[in-house]
Amino acid sequence: EKKECLIYDNRPLSCRTYPLEFDGKNYSIVDVDCPGVGQEGMTKEELEKMRETAKLMFTELTRIRINIPVLHQIIQKDVMMELIKQNKEAMESMSEEDKKKINEVFGKSRDVSEK
Repeated sequence: EKKECLIYDNRPLSCRTYPLEFDGKNYSIVDVDCPGVGQEGMTKEELEKMRETAKLMFTELTRIRINIPVLHQIIQKDVMMELIKQNKEAMESMSEEDKKKINEVFGKSRDVSEK
């Protein structure tokens, strides 16, 4: 068999199932123009393996979609804490004169926003 893809045995799930897709309920062909569609040569076992892989891909994509917002919140919190820490360190290293100037500027902006 001539398998031109150099990573054939390590292909991503989406490549292993293409053009078959599973949406949680049904299987569908996402590319009817794919050269292998409608041709003989696929065994029942190969088709079953492809279906199992399509289900696995759906499960993994669903898991990723659930976890991404949680990871985003964790990362965002860490980033904000680091920014607060850096801001505090910068303020602590400022001269008293610079601190006074900043307080004057922010004091004026608070006065304007309260009016």
